[in-house]
Amino acid sequence: MLSDTKQNIAKVENIGHELRSVGGHLKNAGRAMTGKDTQTVDGGQEGRFQSVVLAPMRATKSLLSSMNNATLAAIGGMESLELSAEAAREARAERQAEKKPSIRQALAEKRAEAAAQPAPAPDKEHKTPEAAL
Repeated sequence: MLSDTKQNIAKVENIGHELRSVGGHLKNAGRAMTGKDTQTVDGGQEGRFQSVVLAPMRATKSLLSSMNNATLAAIGGMESLELSAEAAREARAERQAEKKPSIRQALAEKRAEAAAQPAPAPDKEHKTPEAAL
């Protein structure tokens, strides 16, 4: 969109330059017919009509350029945030690896292991009738 606007502005500027230089070329044709020396034609400055036509196009180009720059800045900011978030995750993982395991966590693991093991069944065959008295 921005490149299309730039191309259209260049086309209108080129057309304006050519139209302004047409008058100079016609004068040179008349000079050549009368035998006088021709003058160089530069096209002159941009006229009022051309500036009126180009004003909205230039404003649109400026707006699109600003939007493009803001978008690129936002993308750069997001990339920077992603990099710093990744670095923070890595630093947190390193700190967690360096920490000693907590006592509560160790106690919870031992309880889970104890609960997973079956309780020993009482021995009935070693009981003697004397022990029952």
